[in-house]
Amino acid sequence: MRDRLRSIIATELEVPPDSVPADASAETFQPWDSLGHMRIIIAIEEQLDVRFATAEIAGLTSIDKLVAALASRDPT
Repeated sequence: MRDRLRSIIATELEVPPDSVPADASAETFQPWDSLGHMRIIIAIEEQLDVRFATAEIAGLTSIDKLVAALASRDPT
């Protein structure tokens, strides 16, 4: 899942996939700004067929947090 998220993030932020660190976050990865964050969330929702609650979106600012949120929806 982590590699898939890195790929989505790279696409949405228009950067090479290998430039996205495994522990990327909005605080540590400069291309991840507020507009990019919304693009990432929308792409994840579309590509992984999930929906995040509006209140949840602001807190999903790292790959780790995204992995945890996705895992809580699919226990397998």
